[in-house]
Amino acid sequence: MKSKSISSLLVLFFLSISFVHAEKDPMKFGKVNIEDLKMTEYAADPSAPAVVLCSYGYYDNMNYQFVHLMRVKIFKKEGYDFATRKFPTGDKSSVRGKTFNLVDGKIVAEKLSNKSVFREKIMDNYYMVSVAMPNVKEGSIIDLEIKYTGFPTVWYFQEEIPVVWSELRIEPLDYVSYRKNYFGYVPLTINQSSRWVAKDVPAFKKEPYMDSKENYIAKFEFDITEIAIPGYYYKEYAKTWNGLSQILMESPDFGETLKSGFFLNKVAKQIKAENQSDSDKLKAAVDFVKTIDFNGEDRCFATINNLGSIYADKIGNSADLNIMLTRLLQKLDFEAKPVVLSTKDNGRLSYNFPSIRRLNYVLAYVKVNGKFILVDATDNLLPYNLIPERCLNGKGRMVDPDSSKWVDLETGGKFKELVYYDLRLNEDLSLSGNLSHRRNSYAAHRFRKKMEQFADVDEYAESLTEKYPGLQIENIEIKNLDNIDQPVSDKYEVNITDRVFEMDSTLYLQLALFEKIEENPFKAKKRIYPVDFGVPIERAGIVKVAIPDNFKIVEVPKSVKLALPNNAASFVFNVVQIGNTLTLQYKLRVNKTMFMITEYPDLKAFYNEVIKKESEPLVLKTL
Repeated sequence: MKSKSISSLLVLFFLSISFVHAEKDPMKFGKVNIEDLKMTEYAADPSAPAVVLCSYGYYDNMNYQFVHLMRVKIFKKEGYDFATRKFPTGDKSSVRGKTFNLVDGKIVAEKLSNKSVFREKIMDNYYMVSVAMPNVKEGSIIDLEIKYTGFPTVWYFQEEIPVVWSELRIEPLDYVSYRKNYFGYVPLTINQSSRWVAKDVPAFKKEPYMDSKENYIAKFEFDITEIAIPGYYYKEYAKTWNGLSQILMESPDFGETLKSGFFLNKVAKQIKAENQSDSDKLKAAVDFVKTIDFNGEDRCFATINNLGSIYADKIGNSADLNIMLTRLLQKLDFEAKPVVLSTKDNGRLSYNFPSIRRLNYVLAYVKVNGKFILVDATDNLLPYNLIPERCLNGKGRMVDPDSSKWVDLETGGKFKELVYYDLRLNEDLSLSGNLSHRRNSYAAHRFRKKMEQFADVDEYAESLTEKYPGLQIENIEIKNLDNIDQPVSDKYEVNITDRVFEMDSTLYLQLALFEKIEENPFKAKKRIYPVDFGVPIERAGIVKVAIPDNFKIVEVPKSVKLALPNNAASFVFNVVQIGNTLTLQYKLRVNKTMFMITEYPDLKAFYNEVIKKESEPLVLKTL
């Protein structure tokens, strides 16, 4: 993966190639006009907090250098986020920037300080540069110029704000072969062999239950497949996933790291002595690696190619922890391999086009009790048989030079929650009694994660009463909060004052209480992106209400069963009356995690029916 002479060789051979612009450059750094500074909104999208006036990139063959120029106009405070940007670069890069403001009718510029430019190594020859522009205000214009040695890895034609003009130029290359993949739904205005332009591009809008924008935003992704300088240099990059597996195993920060860890022999010996079953040994191995703090960085490569040093530092990225976990499992005589992947935010991997740049995570893939499962050691709130939800992203690639293969990124876990109310209706129309929850799998994990925000259970109870004004909590008890291998159970003594409404001596009580779906997350008439629920969902409830004798039950919501084709989702709503006690039982299941565009109308209609049914009241009269 490394070659000290590659840059000098390429420069030597590219000196004979001139980069000639057939067209005038769409922008020059630092040359802003006063009309743009005076602009108060973008006419094509007045609600936009900012707009990209121009994004221009070109590959300089002579200097083996990519240059990216960007100009952004800020309209509102919500647009300040676009003054703090991240850009992928090569190992040698330079950044300059200016913020322009209109002061007393004159253009005033302030330069970007080197102290506001941050470089982070992702892998060899691939860095992420962050910039924080100075003196940004409503009305500012930001100019940035990023130069780096090497070939671009990605070019975005679309942003989360509108783009007036986006242009990329790459002249034909004599010695470098590359692959270019286009994503997105934006047609290119100019689509030539070496010049591509998109203009008046609308802002990319995220939709509810959408996986990574990287799968849909308009962009090019590039991967070099070969560098061939006749008689001087030849380098073939991975053209297949099997070839990429071989490269990873030869990498010092991956394969060589996986071979280290002599200190784990003693750890493995102790785990074997203290645990009998394979499941217990696996759990003990995960618990050991979790003693190392996860630094929050999702990476495919280790920070250092020595597991002993990582353990000594007691902190590491996801590759550090899970490569160590894989190695420890091997020393425990498990059949264990690393699986590399791309997390949800990073977009899905292409099964046809291998890309080492797209990899940003590692999991352990281990055979236990005759079955392979995926294991992760980055999250202290997850049991060993679940992986982080951000990793549930299509397929990952098992790294093995002899038998590399695709692995489904799933665990069988789901978001499973049961709520139970045992209430009585009082003379003052309040409801009082007990409320309890039982949360399993990913529902338990999300609850434990949420509880980290609060100092204690009383503070959590206070947050519930703020969220639901009619709710009063007299007592609260939470079980198994710290026992991640068990479901979380929480129980409350409650008084509820705003769920019974009186109109013309008639009372209306909504039996589906705080957990009911208030509004349909799928509002758009049409959807151009698939719906991704992440994990299967099972949300069930039992609401039992005792009605006093001086109230007459006039109308009970009718029971219903709903289901989408192939049981992709289902809903059951059943009300039973025994004497003066009403019991509602409901269950919503979303059995499929990904719904295609063609399935969207049915899914939207399904949720409309669920909301409608959960909103139906019990009708009462006072005797």
